[in-house]
Amino acid sequence: MRREQETAMRGDDDRRLERAALDGRIAFVMAGIAIAGALVALLDRIGAPERLVAALGPAMTLIGLCIGGVMLRTMRISRFYAGGRDIPPPYAGLATAAIAAGIALPFAPPTGDMTSGAGVFAGLAGGLAAAALVSGPYLRKTGAFSAPDLIAARFPGAPLRLAVAALAALCAAMTALAGLEMASFGLSTIAGIGRPAAAILLAATLLLFAAPGGLSATVWGAAAAGGLFAAAYALPVLLLWARGEPPALPVFGDEQAWTAAMQRIAAWQGPHSQSANLWLSAAMAFGMGCLGPLIAPLTTARNETSALASGAVALVWGTILAAVVAATIAGSATLLSEGATGRAPGRLPDTIYAASATGLVSICGASAGTAAKAEAACRATIPPPGLIRASDIHTRGGFLLTALPPLAGLGAAQAGFVFAGAIALGLALAAAGFMSFAAALGNDAFYRLRDQTALTSRRLAITRALLAGGVVFGAALVGMREFDPRVLIGLAIALAAAGIAPCLALTAWRRAGAIQAQIAFVAGLVAAFAVFAFVPNTIENLAFAAVCGAAAGLAAGIGAGYLLPNRDAQAADDFVSALMRPGETLSPDKGA
Repeated sequence: MRREQETAMRGDDDRRLERAALDGRIAFVMAGIAIAGALVALLDRIGAPERLVAALGPAMTLIGLCIGGVMLRTMRISRFYAGGRDIPPPYAGLATAAIAAGIALPFAPPTGDMTSGAGVFAGLAGGLAAAALVSGPYLRKTGAFSAPDLIAARFPGAPLRLAVAALAALCAAMTALAGLEMASFGLSTIAGIGRPAAAILLAATLLLFAAPGGLSATVWGAAAAGGLFAAAYALPVLLLWARGEPPALPVFGDEQAWTAAMQRIAAWQGPHSQSANLWLSAAMAFGMGCLGPLIAPLTTARNETSALASGAVALVWGTILAAVVAATIAGSATLLSEGATGRAPGRLPDTIYAASATGLVSICGASAGTAAKAEAACRATIPPPGLIRASDIHTRGGFLLTALPPLAGLGAAQAGFVFAGAIALGLALAAAGFMSFAAALGNDAFYRLRDQTALTSRRLAITRALLAGGVVFGAALVGMREFDPRVLIGLAIALAAAGIAPCLALTAWRRAGAIQAQIAFVAGLVAAFAVFAFVPNTIENLAFAAVCGAAAGLAAGIGAGYLLPNRDAQAADDFVSALMRPGETLSPDKGA
């Protein structure tokens, strides 16, 4: 007994020393980024070229993420796949909120008259809550690394394991590609470089950021990205407040300015955005609750209680990030309207012309990158005296997210920091996506099925090779053409809702066995594809198909549970009974 206590005490001491060393490395990287940020602000004050000053913020962010990833390198299974199972709730929760914010950013209003803004907002909130309070703590309670890992352990059999792992990898890959697209667009815009060059820089960053440390580095990096994003977006709002311009927010700011900004955004969005959409909200909640990149940080908690605490922290940080983004979008909308309305088309701020040249702002229905082009576009549409009206300017959420510093005249350094926050968030989403992709194929499929006695070095080498291959291939795609992150994320959420959600729900039902789970998986995907094949291709119809698939899969699995015998009844009883007891349900993984 005494020997066991001494061994446990030595283990606790080793963990504390390792944790202290880890905290020191992270503090070093964060202090370096903060000092670099201060130097960039100083360069802006002394009159350095604006393009250089604006690009330094994102550059320092990429360098900091690379250094952090290399310093967190590991050869331990527990750290690479599960973050060591000891990441504190404040950091795991912030990382979860940052990844959720990365998922949400492409849907920032106005997105055009194509989907319900209220439905998207409710779905994002419900999806974060489902991941933070239900699926994340549930996975941590079972001890599984991921949803495919849990489904395969609960329902033995190669066909289902391979099918679920392949679907989870596909969903993670599309999510990662969306994050890489967001980061590439931001970097090419602020640094003035082409898409291929931006994609190469981001690929190199991801390889140094995520590959050496696996999920441990991904979670710590996502937490740093969330903190950087919150600070970068809150600072312009606070500077304007100190200048006597309170933020356009209800309760905590200028409610009148908030109402006017929302009316302007609603006009840009279109009448369809005013109505909620239950199918869209439900599909996003179901799908995000099963999306590997989002729930991965919660599996790094010490136990189920810690995972629940991490989820609660994620909801708090999610609310903070949503408020900061809302204030930024409202402020940008107000300044854009004030800076354009009542002016001649040839006398608009340079920021508006630059945004119009990239297609983010339309002037009189055209992309006018110069004053002459704006005058030509408005000559036939604006009656005398030829001044811009509110209805002559339209924009998208991508502009409102980053336009507050230049429209408010806060300097190039602030503009660079805002872009750095958005790029960091895109990289965090991409890193989590590629990590989930590699783990689903390298661990959940190949290792579990082929060789569970493989050496740790071989096991990690396979997963790292898959991660590197995914990053290189994704960067090549992004460098060659532009993708719509909303479509990629929407498809990933829909497939997760239709295929993974029913199987994950059946893991906690005693009657469910391998055959029932296989039926649920196939029925969910078939139903979703069948419904979507007969409706117009819109995001809301995709959401409707996903909800139909999730309902059909769960119903088919439950029906099969009552009609077909469960060949693994004893294993099912043991698993569900273990869920009711303290501790992990599944046996610890080799090396973890």
